[in-house]
Amino acid sequence: MKDPMKNQNRLSQRRGPFSWAEKMFVDMENMLNGFEWPNWGSMWEEMSEQLKVEETDSDYIISVQMQGIEDSKDVQYQYKDGVLYLQRSKEVQSKKNVDQGMVWQSHYAHFSRSIPLPKAIGWQEREVKAGKGLWQMRIPKI
Repeated sequence: MKDPMKNQNRLSQRRGPFSWAEKMFVDMENMLNGFEWPNWGSMWEEMSEQLKVEETDSDYIISVQMQGIEDSKDVQYQYKDGVLYLQRSKEVQSKKNVDQGMVWQSHYAHFSRSIPLPKAIGWQEREVKAGKGLWQMRIPKI
C-alpha cells in the first residue's frame, strides 16, 4: 500500500501555476490506492472464438467454440444468397466490493462471421446442436 503522506510531501515541495493539477492527480492516486483493476485478458479470452468450417462429401459442418455457449440459440444464424451469417453478442460483467463501496464493470463483445458456401445446400434439413462451449451446424449438400 502506498504512503499518502509521501504524495503530500511531494506536492508541498512544488508551487506554481499548475500545482492545482498536481494536487488533483495526487488526490486521485490516493483515492485509487489499493484498487484492483480487472484482468482484461481473461475477459477477452471469454469472448475469443474458434471457427472451423469442414466440408465432407455430403455435408458442411460449421463449428464455433466459445466459452459460455450452452444452447443452440446462443449463436444467431441466417443463410442468404449463398452466404451463412453467424453472430453472437454478449455482455460480460464483473462486480467487486472495495473499502469505499462497490465497483461494477461491464463490457459488450460481438462476434460476427460470414461464410460463403459455394455449393447448393439443403438449408431446411440443417441440424444445430450446442453445449459446453461448442456450437455446431451440419448442413447437407444437395
